[in-house]
Amino acid sequence: MTMFPEVNYRYFIQPSQPLPGSLQMLNFDNTTNTWPMQMLGRLDGENALKDGDGFMFGKMKQWSDSADLQKEFVKVGDFITLETHTQAETHRQERRQQQKDVPTQSYEEEYEEMLKKYNEE
Repeated sequence: MTMFPEVNYRYFIQPSQPLPGSLQMLNFDNTTNTWPMQMLGRLDGENALKDGDGFMFGKMKQWSDSADLQKEFVKVGDFITLETHTQAETHRQERRQQQKDVPTQSYEEEYEEMLKKYNEE
């Protein structure tokens, strides 16, 4: 970012949960074995839009400017992973507030439930 200050860095998106991996990923018979990852990607994309332009790049700059953060998180990626998880949980809570009749689950439980349903099919 410092090399190209004139570039408007808008969105940085990374998975907020570990992606499943197995030999099933090599199944090319047109089944939707990537469905859980697609759903996670949609949630993460929605979260990035809610965070707004440059949010994660601001977090990267925050890490770059803070010796304390650099001591706590040796790699900027570790700090951004934490921020991604934090924002995912914040936005999950917002979605739950919009759907008050839905039982509260953690983001991880919600994702695990989605994977479980998918693997049962």
